[in-house]
Amino acid sequence: MLVLTITFPLSFAQHHGGEQAPPISFGTGEVTVSTFLLPADFTPEKYSEANLKIRFFDPVINVNI
Repeated sequence: MLVLTITFPLSFAQHHGGEQAPPISFGTGEVTVSTFLLPADFTPEKYSEANLKIRFFDPVINVNI
């Protein structure tokens, strides 16, 4: 009998650093979302606060929604 044990270290899924999603058609324009996290390497053990900016906008005319 073969027993296989797999362990994963605790990690935090952080997709940040000015990431921008591909735009989608919405009504007569396009919509996308971008995110920005400060500090970029946020870990709860190291920092007590973080600043997350989320922007929904039309990338063609650069107008916030």
